[in-house]
Amino acid sequence: MDYYICSTSVIDNLHFSNGDVKKNVAGGAGIYALAGARLWHESTKLICGAGNNYAATFSKWYRDNHLTMDYLKFVNEKTPINNVHYFDDGERIEIPEYGEDHYKKFEVTVDDILPLLDHSCGIYIFRNTASDFWLPILANHHKSAKILWEIAADACANDNLPSVREICQSIDVLSINLSEAKKLLQVETEVDAIKELKQLNVPLVFLRLGKKGQTMITEKNTIFVPSFDKGNVVDVTGGGNSSSGAVLVGYCEKRSLLKIGRMASLSASMCLSQYGVPKEIDSFQPNASHLLKEGWY
Repeated sequence: MDYYICSTSVIDNLHFSNGDVKKNVAGGAGIYALAGARLWHESTKLICGAGNNYAATFSKWYRDNHLTMDYLKFVNEKTPINNVHYFDDGERIEIPEYGEDHYKKFEVTVDDILPLLDHSCGIYIFRNTASDFWLPILANHHKSAKILWEIAADACANDNLPSVREICQSIDVLSINLSEAKKLLQVETEVDAIKELKQLNVPLVFLRLGKKGQTMITEKNTIFVPSFDKGNVVDVTGGGNSSSGAVLVGYCEKRSLLKIGRMASLSASMCLSQYGVPKEIDSFQPNASHLLKEGWY
């Protein structure tokens, strides 16, 4: 089965509180989800726009990780740049260098996704609830493809709940973190969030709990899987995206809920162990395969 990651890949310039700057780091939800899925399956492809400077910056990383750039749409403009500013209290902010309108030129379109829907494949989508995006996709999704939707934070308002429910009727996996779920569902506790998420009638909900781990939710089962706590955490950027990419592979490969949760934890741990995505994903694979089988708790 092929896996398609439909989201953005940008260039991050990291600004640290001590004045240091680390430039040209691969960033964006798409590149992290790509890495998270690639840990578990070689046939993983990123679909998004890319600027005319993207290949020169990242082509070696794609080659080193046996990934194709054939599905990137090269736009005759510079790749979006995010300036990420880190603060001593652990907080950070992201400022797009060229503005939001420039960024939107690189987003995945409906026309990118529609040809995939008739194939047996897994599709990762990072998006809000925009109806002009979702309506044609849902109208043409007849279950040959499996869709994981990682809901964007700006969609997690209670006013959007009807739209979320509608989308969930036609997807296979919803990825959402606990704070997003609380805002969307207007609940105060994790227990209440899980209860309400069950009512969305999506085959699998991947509820992300940060460093605590994740809860895998189906109509009949709720399984908590702790995070891999023996990794070296350098930067938490991309943890949710990379774990969601892993969940897509695990779900489509019909792994158990326990193993899907472990796959998520291990992909996140891999991506948190440095700034940006890992240089060589295959170097993590032997240990990840062992831990997937044996666990760590």
